[in-house]
Amino acid sequence: MPDPHIGPPADPDAAGALPRLTVATAMMGHGPVPVLPPPVAGVMQDLHVQGLPDRLPPALAALAARPDVRILPCAGRGAARSRNAALATARGEILLFADDDMVQDPAAQDQVRAAFAADPRLDILCGRLHGPDGRPHKAYGAAGRALRFWNAAKVGTPEIAVRLARVRAAGVAFDEGFGAGAQVPLGDEYVFLMDCRRAGLAGRHVALGLGVHPPHSSGLAFGPETLGWRRAVFRRALGWYWRPAFALFLFRNRHRLQRAS
Repeated sequence: MPDPHIGPPADPDAAGALPRLTVATAMMGHGPVPVLPPPVAGVMQDLHVQGLPDRLPPALAALAARPDVRILPCAGRGAARSRNAALATARGEILLFADDDMVQDPAAQDQVRAAFAADPRLDILCGRLHGPDGRPHKAYGAAGRALRFWNAAKVGTPEIAVRLARVRAAGVAFDEGFGAGAQVPLGDEYVFLMDCRRAGLAGRHVALGLGVHPPHSSGLAFGPETLGWRRAVFRRALGWYWRPAFALFLFRNRHRLQRAS
């Protein structure tokens, strides 16, 4: 029986060659409604909404009417809670995370699907986001490099795609004590990626722009007030060797920290 959430493919043969992908967007019921691309065969859009109102606003109701979109209420608070809901409910083989204030690139989503299809060993793909000017607003891991603790700290959640079955089988989830809305309001992505690595999952960086995102991020914030948060992230993410890694982080960012103080 065909999946009612997938529109008719323009090219059935090409569409059938790629694994299905769910794009999971975290959003608030009183926040901005994302502007989604038109439906694409094999790509499903899940909106995980915290504080979902009883009556959908017109823009959200219009999205709910699309066959490729699901509006999913998300109980609780915090970005990590929404990401875990995505891991639990996504359909298809691949999950790509998204934010409500980004502009998705459908062509890049097909490239994500193709990358997983081409490499059966790949469990995690870390792409890139660009600002409205077309430039990346941070340094990324070199394309083709394996995911390691020293090149994963700047990866944002909407730059991550995972092979669902293997992440679920490994029992990895986002630590809800980290990230926006949590006691430590950053670092949930890094903790998640390091937990994936410890579970034996393999990832790599790719020079693939997944969309356009405003050039702000909690993970890019620097200042004396963030050091306690970052210390907690390194301790949770890296275990017994967090101290040398945190010392290296402080050394590499000493000029930014001095300017912020």
